[in-house]
Amino acid sequence: MGNALAGEGFVGKEIEGFEASQWDSGVSLDLNDFAGGIVVLDFFAYWCVPCLGASAELEKYVQQFYDTTTGNSAGQSVRVISINVESDHPDKTAAFLRRTGASLVLNDTDGEIFKRFEGRGLPFIVILDGTSINNHSREWKVAYRNAGYEGYTEIREIIDSLGHKGETLSEIGSPTFPFILSQQQKEAATHTGKMSGGADFISTNTADGSSFISAGDEDKYNIGAATADPLVQNTIPVATPTLADSVISEMATPPAIRILNDNLEFNSELVLSSDIKMYRTGITYQRDRGVSSWGIDFSADRIDIDYQPNPDADVIGKPAKLTENAGTFQINRTRMFSDSLEWQGSAGGYKGFTSHRSLWLEEYYRQQFSKLEGYVESDPWGFNLSSGLRWEYSPTTGFIQANLVFQQDDVAPGFDKPLFEPLERGRERLHTGAAVFTFENVLTRKLRSLLQVSLTGTTDRELRYSYQGSFNYALSENWVLRTVFSATQEDDEEFSEEDFFSWSAEGLIERDWDSRYFLNFFGRYYEDSGQIETSILISSGPPPLTTYQVGGAFRWQGRTSAFKAMISAYRTRFGSPDSDILPFANLYQNRNWVMASVSFSKLF
Repeated sequence: MGNALAGEGFVGKEIEGFEASQWDSGVSLDLNDFAGGIVVLDFFAYWCVPCLGASAELEKYVQQFYDTTTGNSAGQSVRVISINVESDHPDKTAAFLRRTGASLVLNDTDGEIFKRFEGRGLPFIVILDGTSINNHSREWKVAYRNAGYEGYTEIREIIDSLGHKGETLSEIGSPTFPFILSQQQKEAATHTGKMSGGADFISTNTADGSSFISAGDEDKYNIGAATADPLVQNTIPVATPTLADSVISEMATPPAIRILNDNLEFNSELVLSSDIKMYRTGITYQRDRGVSSWGIDFSADRIDIDYQPNPDADVIGKPAKLTENAGTFQINRTRMFSDSLEWQGSAGGYKGFTSHRSLWLEEYYRQQFSKLEGYVESDPWGFNLSSGLRWEYSPTTGFIQANLVFQQDDVAPGFDKPLFEPLERGRERLHTGAAVFTFENVLTRKLRSLLQVSLTGTTDRELRYSYQGSFNYALSENWVLRTVFSATQEDDEEFSEEDFFSWSAEGLIERDWDSRYFLNFFGRYYEDSGQIETSILISSGPPPLTTYQVGGAFRWQGRTSAFKAMISAYRTRFGSPDSDILPFANLYQNRNWVMASVSFSKLF
């Protein structure tokens, strides 16, 4: 956006001072109390997501910076004044101010000051030059005015260019002077550090895409995951606790303050039933540099299974204790091309079995065929690449995102031994491509929507179409409701009666105390018609599945630290397996599960 309003002739305009009451005490404050110096006006509201980062940056990197340097480069005093434009929910405003650390806050709940500067959205930043105020002139000059926030660097450059009396430009020593550049020069020179609210970017992988998710969830959260490897799908045939693990609503709960450029998070997850146990430990590091950011994620997985063959269909199978360790990594990168256009890219990989289903099937085929010529043990691994663009078509309220994904998986293939024929091995390497389109909109101050559609194609499979619609609604000052509906369809070209269809519905309600402590409860229902299986010679695809899940989560959000803990119980109920998959009946038996996770993150 740049200094989008500068071309309208407002910059350079002289205005009179004004009075307003202080937010905490109600005592009146006069702008002319700061005559002879420079004032930065920061208009905000607690529900404005980008305002959180902008206000925090202005306090830390402008107000505190010039306090330590006793003024700008010309020795002129600098004062940042945060101006609240929201009259409702003072508790939310108080929590907002605690997180930003704003030291001087005025009220403009009737919008008179905002209108004086012809404000057009939040955050709204104005720089006033009062260094020339004297007994003959009591008017302030507008040095900068912008709807949106572009980072503290530009703000400080403008501040340092003011108040140099009797000096030439070459003597001032300020690196750049945006206030005297032409609009074309400004647009070419401006660097963007805008912090707008973001949609939950769909993860292309946590390496192989399984990520301890349920049948059907891969289409929502890991594009091409289960579809890339039918042996890996249904890692845990239950609902992922994505609702409990997410921040829920950026409107009601602003994201972590972005002025703190480094984020380190530790997380651990446990999923268990009577015969299957899965553990995950991970570490994530994220660095934000305004116009760009990058991050890396590592995780170590462990799967323990009490393998039990089905004696009615497997006469040579033996019980076994199975243990598998796997590792995954993911790297992501973003870059702002302009104020409204962002590029996103990621790459990742994994090594080892990352689902209980694939490990179970590998043991079955090993016991059946390992002594026959042509048998080869599996060595599962894979990688993924993605790239996309995110366009903010309406400042802070409307976003469109498009991503392309490619994934390769070397899977655990099936085997078959036809009579009087050599051992046959199923397809080992699968390729998956996906296109994902996301639409995020702030519909009202209380309602936010996120819609996603995706098309996924995998080797030997038909296209899979998925839809997800999510709505966040602020019921009151401290209550938020989130609902999600999703559906997935994949046709079977050869057998239309085996077409895959799944749908799910979930809801979450969350209560916060002082925007620091959050408690939520959630529930989810999932149903599918049974997965299509094409990668092996004898189908091991699961029968129809129904999943029920309930749980709760607690979250503490500090200014630079956060802690989350979640626990949920769920049960999976499969349809009766047909004769083709009777050897795998114990894999697809009904189970009751427990899932627990904790994470701690630190911004610095």
